[in-house]
Amino acid sequence: MQHDLFLPISGIGHIAALAERSITRAKAAIKSNRQLYTFIQRLRAWQGAGPAVADENDKD
Repeated sequence: MQHDLFLPISGIGHIAALAERSITRAKAAIKSNRQLYTFIQRLRAWQGAGPAVADENDKD
């Protein structure tokens, strides 16, 4: 099991920690809902894997 630990020092750090916790909780909520997770996976498959990354050998 993996845990994230945040120790916000500044105001911006508190905002960043809040955003990170929100993202983590949203991911957990999506993964715990089978129908929503399936829907998201279909959307991702429909959109494709994203832009292709250039291989190191392809660079000039």
